[in-house]
Amino acid sequence: MNHQEYKKQHGKTIDGFLTNVYSNQRNSNRRRFGVNPDYSLDDLREWAYSNEKFMSVYGEWEKQGYGKDMKPKIIRVDLGEPYSILNIACGKLVRHDVDELVSLRKAGGTNKEIGEALNIPLSTVSRLLTAKGYRQNAKRGIFTNHKRIYRIHQAMMQRCYSESYKGFKYYGAKGITVDEEWHDNVSFLEWSLEHGYEDHLTIDRIDETKGYSPDNCQWITQHEQILKQNRNKGRSKDSHHIYENGNRFIVEFIVGTGKNRVVKCRQYCTSFEEAVKHRDHFAKYGKELEFDNGYTPKVSAKKLELQRRRRRELVKSRVK
Repeated sequence: MNHQEYKKQHGKTIDGFLTNVYSNQRNSNRRRFGVNPDYSLDDLREWAYSNEKFMSVYGEWEKQGYGKDMKPKIIRVDLGEPYSILNIACGKLVRHDVDELVSLRKAGGTNKEIGEALNIPLSTVSRLLTAKGYRQNAKRGIFTNHKRIYRIHQAMMQRCYSESYKGFKYYGAKGITVDEEWHDNVSFLEWSLEHGYEDHLTIDRIDETKGYSPDNCQWITQHEQILKQNRNKGRSKDSHHIYENGNRFIVEFIVGTGKNRVVKCRQYCTSFEEAVKHRDHFAKYGKELEFDNGYTPKVSAKKLELQRRRRRELVKSRVK
């Protein structure tokens, strides 16, 4: 047996496991608080052997073949304080505790109430229900049938708090935040199902100057979302708009602002899907789609070129 194999096998024994844990705790304490834990490795071993919870979880981990799902974890009860013998607890649950935790959550219990009922640190409850993400929650039946809501919540949190997210400059950088209650994705799931969520709807902020919260959000269609954006956008430089006019939709591409504002393209469509298709095509290729829908007048290429030339001359005259 070489050194690597010996080290791996030794890490599965109680003494080897606690040695690795103590080394990680010491490094974490130095990095965050600048001091070592107030206990030694021998003190940690004495605490572990006398802690029924830890021994139970370790025994379960051993029976499961040392899988990652049941690996014991010694955590800080108060995350704002350094490691101390009074501030540590076994943070891994055995299987029957997990089942009971999920039952309490489905019965409407809050994280605090669940922690008090099962004598589990609040941070552990939050980690098991939220921080581990969809993979762990799905195993316990929380997000199994609502994957889209989980992805919407994840994207909402990223654009408000992750500076590396591509849309952060439009949300988090402008002070848009998520209500603290919705940091728990299970709370967001419960609100969504109680307020008319359907798979074809999107999350919308009623007042766009405020953040995401139960009082300021609603579920609307993509169609309503685009029409609302058009109303709020105004006449910005090089923008597009989709208007509803009776039984047809009008797509406009606008170039310039103020006196130099020119409608570069206007298309009449019989359906909203057709309007979106035309908008996307013009944004990508810079030319209109040819729709034979009875609304768009057919113009010859020569006449169309003449119209464009007149527009360019009009823009130049206004600039002068």
